[in-house]
Amino acid sequence: MDDMTVEQAFAELGIPQDADEEAITAAYHTRTRDLHPDVADGSNAEQARLNRAAEIAREHAKLTRSLVPVATAVMQPLYAQLVRQEAASRADGIQRAVVARRTRPFVQMRLISLLMTATTGAFTLVNKEILPTLSTSAATTRMATLMTVAMGLMAGVGHLLVEMTKTRVEAYSDRLRDKRFCGRELARIVRKEVGSTVSEEEITGEASSGGQRSSSSADVVSVLSPGFRSETRPLLLSRAVEHGFLVPIEGTSSSPLEAATYKLTIDLRPLQPEWHERTP
Repeated sequence: MDDMTVEQAFAELGIPQDADEEAITAAYHTRTRDLHPDVADGSNAEQARLNRAAEIAREHAKLTRSLVPVATAVMQPLYAQLVRQEAASRADGIQRAVVARRTRPFVQMRLISLLMTATTGAFTLVNKEILPTLSTSAATTRMATLMTVAMGLMAGVGHLLVEMTKTRVEAYSDRLRDKRFCGRELARIVRKEVGSTVSEEEITGEASSGGQRSSSSADVVSVLSPGFRSETRPLLLSRAVEHGFLVPIEGTSSSPLEAATYKLTIDLRPLQPEWHERTP
């Protein structure tokens, strides 16, 4: 009897191993009505075995119940840290995607310009150095030379635009790493109280509430195209999760970082310009 395991105890009671104390008591009373020595076919040995099974099962249930808060207290911070780390990694990926998407036209312009530069340069070289006897008129040669220079300049401009765009996106992403700046950007869109639920569509959707207020000349985004903020809202969402401003609500998606709904954990009102206007 002393060698009875937890599995055997619950099997003796006829209940699953995750049953609570109430279910254990109910199962014990049900089995007692059949095994008690005072009833027909009852047995002292079987009743004693049932008593021992109920004792082991209750101890297991109490232990499990006491460990749940401890496990929750340990796992929640680890889970939150994991979510923030994955959010930071996802934000870096979004940043690279935005850079690639916004620089694609400039990269294409640079490649075309380089190709044209090589073509006109080769034409000029052939006419002036390799086959001078078959060269065309001096005006045509000068035109080819000018086109070579122009295409080279255009390639340089394309490269400059690529680097400027990359620098601006990286600067905006770096500023989102600052909690206060990220909070102000989030406050442009989210107009809710602490503890409210915020859907992903409210942040990344085209019809997000709040819109965009005009930026000051010192704002790093003021020199960018009007659609920049709407294009980088997924980046803002990931940075907000990284800072802990938004907490994914479990069960709204198979992945925490792709949750459809989030819980707002900070008061964004002090970060909204109109709130300061109302506050004396």
